Amino acid sequence: MKYLLLCLLLTGRPFDICAQPPPSPVKQRLVVPVRKGYVNHTELGTLLGAVAAPFQPDVTYTRSSFTASSFNGYRFRRGLAVGATVGVDWYARNAVVPLSLGLRGDMARSRVSPFYALDAGYAVVSLAKGNDVDFDGGLHLNPALGLRFALNSGAALTWSIGYKYLRARTVFENASGPNRIENRYDYNRLALKVGMSF
Repeated sequence: MKYLLLCLLLTGRPFDICAQPPPSPVKQRLVVPVRKGYVNHTELGTLLGAVAAPFQPDVTYTRSSFTASSFNGYRFRRGLAVGATVGVDWYARNAVVPLSLGLRGDMARSRVSPFYALDAGYAVVSLAKGNDVDFDGGLHLNPALGLRFALNSGAALTWSIGYKYLRARTVFENASGPNRIENRYDYNRLALKVGMSF
C-alpha cells in the first residue's frame, strides 16, 4: 500500500508499471556440463552379508569383506555410459574376479546428482585349487544407486549402496576312490562403496 501511494504522488498513475513490486532476483542453478567420451569409475568398499556357521546351518553371523572394481566405458549422454567392469571380491579364503558388462548414468545435471550402476557377467575364482577341491565361479550381478559429487576439476566423488550376487561351486574329488561331491553356493551381499569417476 505504501508503494502504491508513493507511485500515485510521484506519477499520478497508480496502476502503471511502477505499481508492481520490483521483481525478486532469480536464483541461478549450477548445471554441470555433460561430457561425451571415455569415462572411468573406480570404487572401493565392503560387502556385508549373513553367513552360516560351519557345520551349523541354522546359526548365522554377519561377515564383512573387501571389494574393489573399475568401470571403463564410453558416455553417450548424461544418463547412459556403456563399458566393461573388472574387480575383485573376497569371500572367505577365495578371491573372486568379476568380469562384467556395465552401465552407468547420472539422473540430474546438478553438482550433486543421483546415479545408477549395473554390472552383470561372470566371476572367476582366482584362488581356484585346493588339495582335493576345485573352486568354480559363476553368474555375477551388481545393481546399485548412489550420489555423485562433482568437483571443479571435472572429476567426481561417489558414494553408493547396492546388491551383489554371486553363484559359485566347489567340487571335491576323492583321490582314493570314485567319490565326487559338488556343492553350489549363492552369495547375497549388501555392497557399500566410495569411489571416484572422471
